[in-house]
Amino acid sequence: MKRITPLASLAFLSFVSAADAGELHPPPGFEFAQSKQSPNSGFKLVQYIKPPRDFTCESQIWLEPLRPEFKRQHLFTFTNLAYSLIDAKETHMAIAHHEYSADNLLWLFVRSSDSLFDRVPHEIRAAALKEFSRLTGIHKTREDFDHFDCYPDAWLENGQLHFYLKRWYFVYDADHDKFVANDFPENRDAFVQE
Repeated sequence: MKRITPLASLAFLSFVSAADAGELHPPPGFEFAQSKQSPNSGFKLVQYIKPPRDFTCESQIWLEPLRPEFKRQHLFTFTNLAYSLIDAKETHMAIAHHEYSADNLLWLFVRSSDSLFDRVPHEIRAAALKEFSRLTGIHKTREDFDHFDCYPDAWLENGQLHFYLKRWYFVYDADHDKFVANDFPENRDAFVQE
């Protein structure tokens, strides 16, 4: 039985790393920025950015499969910052997009029968503001807030996302594209006039 020398082992590891990097296929003009692996290692989300790699540069998030049941897919293009929240079953994703210093948008993605992720057609922060107005009877617009941030908190079961707008909590059913009624005690004292 042949033994692998340290030099051969290092060469093998270099080959594996190079092969992994080659499979990412960065878009022309973009550079690798970072990646995040899904909870069950089915895929990873890879962010690419155009030089000079600052907040004004265009970035893209791609899904790169680690198992055959997933497919490579361009998910999102943005500037500034974005981060993702993937559910435990790897069927739902939320991407929070920090578009400007005072704005954080929220986009949801649901895995379809063809193994690709479809984006929920509307941005969730705007929908949450309408839902807030409907629930409270208080009419608010984006202009009523200094900072208007929407953050994903946790994926619950059955494609339901727990998230908050400012300090008001919601549950959104991404599979059925609707809000789920909840009575969060935190909401009773959360509304602050700005």
